[in-house]
Order: sequence, then structure tokens, then C-alpha cells
Amino acid sequence: PDNPHTVILSNTFWRREFGGRDDVLQNTFLLNGEKYEIVGVLPAEFSLGYEVVPTVSSIQEPDVFLPLPLSAKQKQEQGDENYNLLARLKPGASIAQAQSELDIATKRLAEQFPDSYPASRRFSFSIKPLLEQVVGDVRRPLIVLLAAVGCVLVIACANVANLLLTRATVREREIAIRSALGAARMRLIRQLLTESVLLSVVGGVVGLVLAYWLLDLLAWLGPSNIPRLPAIHMDGRVLAFNSAIAVLTGILFGMAPALRTSKLNLSEALKEGARNVAGGRHERLRKLLVVSELALSLVLLISAGLLI
Repeated sequence: PDNPHTVILSNTFWRREFGGRDDVLQNTFLLNGEKYEIVGVLPAEFSLGYEVVPTVSSIQEPDVFLPLPLSAKQKQEQGDENYNLLARLKPGASIAQAQSELDIATKRLAEQFPDSYPASRRFSFSIKPLLEQVVGDVRRPLIVLLAAVGCVLVIACANVANLLLTRATVREREIAIRSALGAARMRLIRQLLTESVLLSVVGGVVGLVLAYWLLDLLAWLGPSNIPRLPAIHMDGRVLAFNSAIAVLTGILFGMAPALRTSKLNLSEALKEGARNVAGGRHERLRKLLVVSELALSLVLLISAGLLI
């Protein structure tokens, strides 16, 4: 209470009112008729987690931040506390343990100051993880969405693997000629896997571009049930995850066609009409892939219907 008035500015307020000047520190400005010294400017990415939705709520990110000076009298007053506090758990401590300790503190306060904390007031300390406080309970919907996207990815990869098997039937004579000229089986497998991985990487790049555009579209639509939508962005972790998935799916779903195509009977493959024989050899695997696609599609369809 006896210290001079100080204030920290938000980055937006600093740029709007002070033009982003570097010499703003230690300057003073009037707030409610009193002088306040500027002691800091927050970084642009700082946020308290408020949703800026003027049509729904009037709560917006603050322009300035002030300390909360309590006089000696105010510190002794009981029964008018209503604060949000940020705290760090001790190493190894859990939310349940911290809540249990605060429940004991609440009980002791009620016993010590019965007039300030009557039972009808329901005074309590409640603990909530900061992530949940900022973004809400979005973990379960995101996991469901991730599972659905994973099913779609598997369906698409199975479809591509089926197409690769069909293409391998046409290329069996080519592979047989390569093998007859001395190409080892591992070399043939590497060639076929390289083609499969290249295909999946191209798909991954197209997916990244679409995701970037659709993220802008989603931000423009601004659905109110997606927390902190303006803060959602693509970064290096998204790129690394996408690259890893692209390479992994390219190898996994290209392996079966590569192994089947490279395991040839040269005498049969080089004969006339060998393509029909090869087509029959791949038929069972192609049917298995089609059945898997249909099964996963049915699971997705039923799940979507239940969620709706």
C-alpha cells in the first residue's frame, strides 16, 4: 500500500496507445485520475485464456495489469474473498492431495471465524488444472476426433495399397525382367517402397496445405465451442508428426505389395498369360483390404450416427 503506483501494459495496449515505443518504461500515465509508472510490457503471445466473443460475453483480455495492494485492515478482514490464484504443485504432489490439504484449511477457517464463514455461504477452495481452466474439457472430444481421423487414414491407406497391388499385377513382367537381369530381391523391395513412400509424402504435403487453408477458414467461421481458436496454429511439431505419419504409412502399406511383387517365379512371370496368374495370386489380399475398408467405414458411420 505504501509503494508507488505501478502498471504493466498488454502488448496490444502498448502498440495502440504508445505506438510500440521502446522508451515507454518508467513513463507515467493517468489511470482513474492517479499517476501510474509503467514498469513492463507483456509479450504478444501472453494470454490469460479469456475468450474474446463480444456477442456472447463481455469478458476480454485486459489492457493493463495492476498489483493488488491490501492494507493492514483489509488483510485482517474475513469473509469477502473471491480470487483466482495460480499455484505450482510440489514435485510428486497430485491435484487430489492439494485439494485435500485445502479442504482442511477451509474447515479450520470456518471453525476459527464462524461468523464470516457460515455453512450457508459454502466457502471453499477448489483446484482445477490450468490447462482445463483455459481450454475446458476438450481432451475426450479431441481423442474421439483423433480416433476417427486415424480410421479415415487407415481406410485411405488400405485403398492405396489395393491400387498398388493392382498396379503390381501389371508390372510383374517388368519386375521379372529386372530380376532376370540381376536385380536382387532387396533392391526390388527398396525400389517399390521408395515409390510407396514418395506417394505418401506427396499426400502428406497436400494434406498440410489443405490443413493450413482450412485452419484459416475455421478461424474465420469462429465456432464458439472451440476454446482459444485464435491461438491454434501449425508449428514444427505438426510438421514433424505429419512427416513421421507419411513415411510410416508409406512403409507399412507399401510393404505388402513390395513383398508380393518381388517374390516372383521368373519362368511363370515371363510366360504369355502370366498376368492372369499374377492377378489371381493377389486376389485374396485385395479382398482382405476391401473387407477391412468396409468394416472401418461401418464403424465410422455408426459412431458418427451415435455422436449426432
